[in-house]
Amino acid sequence: MRYTIPILFVAATLLAGCHSPAIVSTETAAPPPFQPMLITTIGTGTNTLSDGTWQVEVSETSLYLSCVGPGGTIGVPGWTAHTGWFVFIESDSRVWAYDGDHPLWLSTVTRSGNGVMWTNYVSPRFPCAVPSDVFSRLSEPAQKAISSHD
Repeated sequence: MRYTIPILFVAATLLAGCHSPAIVSTETAAPPPFQPMLITTIGTGTNTLSDGTWQVEVSETSLYLSCVGPGGTIGVPGWTAHTGWFVFIESDSRVWAYDGDHPLWLSTVTRSGNGVMWTNYVSPRFPCAVPSDVFSRLSEPAQKAISSHD
């Protein structure tokens, strides 16, 4: 009888289990790092960023780039989707567009306070090197029309 209580205590402890209460983290997960995005289908493509979102709307006869939030939307003049067209979201500040026929287009945004400033460039010169993901998709004439960045 004198061992009954200690044996019952040990058995109850084993059956109930000894565990600490769950620890709840109050930290928020960091947003995923930016991933470049290639768009080659008609419709809408979106790439979420840590400080906003690029949204690209492509139809056969129009291309609109939006920097959602304080950025607004711009259209690419003269856009008509031809064979080989694509849009490449390179970073949170650069989007490249090629309609398969006209010169390569680059739109950049500079974020400032509650807004952005858009700057657009058209072949042959750009303020930065053309990414290999973009250059390799261009037609041969479009590749030859690009001046190297000095």
